[in-house]
Amino acid sequence: MTDLKAKDERLALLERREKSRKKELFIDESVKKWRRKHSIPFVFSLIGFGLGVWYLYDAAGGDMEEAKRIFTAWKENLLMIVVLFLLGLIFSYSTKMIYNCWFSHSQIENFKKGIKLPEDFN
Repeated sequence: MTDLKAKDERLALLERREKSRKKELFIDESVKKWRRKHSIPFVFSLIGFGLGVWYLYDAAGGDMEEAKRIFTAWKENLLMIVVLFLLGLIFSYSTKMIYNCWFSHSQIENFKKGIKLPEDFN
């Protein structure tokens, strides 16, 4: 009888371990999706910044003094000031999102706590 009871306890322990492993895999996959979703705006911001620098360099014909003059002219144009300000806001926001998703331990842990687990993991 004790042999049967010990076998049942081992089986229950294995089931709990398997359930715990599946739960961890589900949480890890959810974190990966969350990080990927928040990385997209950062990548587009970097591409936009790179294209802007490339356009400025190309418009100046490769001359840094001419690029400096064009950028100074842009700074005097109110529309360009607003555009550059908005691009800076988007870039800083996307950088903050990247930091929160990849490097802020408290943000990552809070995200994990908020994940809705399927019924079979409880």
